[in-house]
Amino acid sequence: GQEDTLRYDMRLGEHGAKRVQLEITAVKNLVEDAIGGYDVEEYNHILARRGQLDFDDLQVHALEVLQKHPEVALHYRQQYSHVLVDEYQDINPVQHEILRMLVAPIEDATGDEVSVPNFVAVGDDSQSVYGFRGAAPQFLIHFLDEFEDGELLKLERNYRSTEHILTAGNRIIDNNEDRIPKTMWTDKGMGKEIVFKELPNEAAEAAFIAGHIEKLLARKRPKIDVTDIAVLYRRHAQSEVIAQALEEAGIPYWVVADNDIGQRKGVHLRTIHSAKGLEWEAVVLAGWNDGSVPMFTVNKDPELLPEERRIAYVGVTRAKRDLLVTVPRVTKTKAGGTMPQQPSRFIEVMKGGEETEPVRRRSGNNHGGRRYGGSSGRSW
Repeated sequence: GQEDTLRYDMRLGEHGAKRVQLEITAVKNLVEDAIGGYDVEEYNHILARRGQLDFDDLQVHALEVLQKHPEVALHYRQQYSHVLVDEYQDINPVQHEILRMLVAPIEDATGDEVSVPNFVAVGDDSQSVYGFRGAAPQFLIHFLDEFEDGELLKLERNYRSTEHILTAGNRIIDNNEDRIPKTMWTDKGMGKEIVFKELPNEAAEAAFIAGHIEKLLARKRPKIDVTDIAVLYRRHAQSEVIAQALEEAGIPYWVVADNDIGQRKGVHLRTIHSAKGLEWEAVVLAGWNDGSVPMFTVNKDPELLPEERRIAYVGVTRAKRDLLVTVPRVTKTKAGGTMPQQPSRFIEVMKGGEETEPVRRRSGNNHGGRRYGGSSGRSW
């Protein structure tokens, strides 16, 4: 049956772990397709019948073993002399508790302190962007409150971006109050100024992006390859119109899904989340309207705004030398109409201004659409 087609070979190959992840995703999709929605009990039942655990299960069960069997936790404490956790800003509460059981100071039955491994946590709280997965940057921010004998070492030199780009990113993230204070710097020079471009609609935005990339590729000095350019957006739904414009311009591209493996020849097109940890000579941040960056949900829940700033910071600091930020004045709705848009509040911050929620443009008919300006758009 359909479920049998989802079996996998236990002798995992080069990308075996990723295949297992895709396998489990397929189970989720199977359940959703079968019952018209996502049912946790049915999903867990299928996994149990097939003897599988998803990533959340692996974490929860590991914690349960350590909690129910202290001798297991003690065994691993004594087995490792050093524990290093990278990307510490992205750990979730379950992972944090697992680490505590392995590295936090404890006493044995006689009251003597049990030796603990040397513990090193590496991370950047400014790049914690996985709150929807339960990640909590507070574990890194308040690390020294929890491990009082620890030492904080700040790595404040940026080896990637020019000063214009780094300053813009710093201005965004500096509005987050609960963070580790850092003064990031670079010796790459001021570099090119960031270009901000407002276009009439998404089609005009995509055409402008394609033209911008053509100019980059035609540039003699410094020479830039198509693989050195990335177009980053917030949602994959934004990729279709951009991909069409690139195709019409004859520019090779690669739309990168969040779970893609390997490299292909062409322009990277991908979400900001999937771009974390990567870098390109030139970056285009597309669709930077308020409601997308930051997401509209911050207007109802301001507590979401710090993570939105971190997402914007990650997007900006993917660029080494060249950064273009584009905004469509009008976007299409799912119903087929149009919606007027405002530039992201973060754009004014990048230019040295204050972060304020923009006044919304009015539209007399969201279903019939409305025109703004000429086809060439404007820079500001």
